[in-house]
Amino acid sequence: MNRSIQQLIAEFRRLREENERLRRLLAQQRLEEQGARQPLLPISPRPPPVATIGFENTPSRIGEITIRSKTSPPPQLRIAIPRLLNECPFFQDILRTPCFVTLNDQRYGKISTTKRSRISSGNISSMIQYSLIQSFLMQLAKENPGTACLTGNITIRFLGDSDDRDLQIINDPQISHIHPSWRNSEEQELCFQHRLIYIPVLLQWVSQRNQLQPFGNSVTCNGCSGHAAALIIDNQNKNIQFYDPNGTFPSYFVAASDWIQRHIFQAIPKLREYHYIDEAHVPQFVGFQANTQLQMCTYFASLYVALRFMCPRLSAEEINHSLAKIPKNQIFDLLSLFHCYIIEKSRQSGLLNAYANIAEVHAKAFNLLINARSYGITANEEESLWTLFKEAEYFANFDILTSYQKFQEIVQSFQ
Repeated sequence: MNRSIQQLIAEFRRLREENERLRRLLAQQRLEEQGARQPLLPISPRPPPVATIGFENTPSRIGEITIRSKTSPPPQLRIAIPRLLNECPFFQDILRTPCFVTLNDQRYGKISTTKRSRISSGNISSMIQYSLIQSFLMQLAKENPGTACLTGNITIRFLGDSDDRDLQIINDPQISHIHPSWRNSEEQELCFQHRLIYIPVLLQWVSQRNQLQPFGNSVTCNGCSGHAAALIIDNQNKNIQFYDPNGTFPSYFVAASDWIQRHIFQAIPKLREYHYIDEAHVPQFVGFQANTQLQMCTYFASLYVALRFMCPRLSAEEINHSLAKIPKNQIFDLLSLFHCYIIEKSRQSGLLNAYANIAEVHAKAFNLLINARSYGITANEEESLWTLFKEAEYFANFDILTSYQKFQEIVQSFQ
């Protein structure tokens, strides 16, 4: 009887191993059919730490993605890296980041700790926000002078749902707009001296007009679904590219691209000598977010932008095609590493600390200013401090570290 049981166990193990072998063979065949015949390239030799990923206390699944256990030893991460990206040192740095990530609702990673960081999710529990990632890109540009200039934003709002074929853009300058953030011609000229200019693009879908609410000189959209994209102006090659991480195939792409092309030269007259790369001149491509079932568009768009900043030897097309070749089941791991890279770099630069405390220092500066006279502040001093306060609020959308420093300057002026 015992022998029969042992035979059954042995047969079960053999069948399991055979099944695993066939599964791997099938996966490899699928990669080859997709044109993604890329070897699993080892990370370039460098001393530990090795890039690894760990997650919640118990393994679970989101779609086709396994969320690995944080209590068990995390496996060494191996990503099928296209050759061109493997030659970019910045991309290699992302892959080497030690990483334990906690995800929330598949959208944005909760600010968590990396192995080298002393900041834990316990004292910073808020979600990663759009402004933090834009501030990270701003910091990246500052650390690499002449690389890129970040300015303003572009907001395009559609009436209807993202799946509608006949999308209508709400063509109201308060609702859909291109807004560079430079405040004078000197700032604009300085921006054009950089290799690239990056303007974040936000696409939103408004199902009902009553979702739109006035907010100061602009309009907010309550409960609207949104999507992050990017506009990149190449000052060396004199061209303008609208980039969507889903590629050129979504139904909204042509409408958004045409709208930007019609309005960009009016918003920034200096660009009239530049070539806008419209859909007629862009080889159609499927973006590396498409078909992943991951709703992390800010990460997808920002990773592409960061690679444009930091891999100057690679063209836009080479970066596009290289990212698209990474197997879809490894994209989640790549974005998780990018998330941890953002957190670690933000911790080192002080950006993460500023992000965690900016709401508190903003409120403190405001309360001090409205009671300025009781602190013996003169009228002229008060006016100067209010100007500084407005300037700090202006920077908060895209440069949190600078904004935080300005709010601190206000608070210190009362001491």
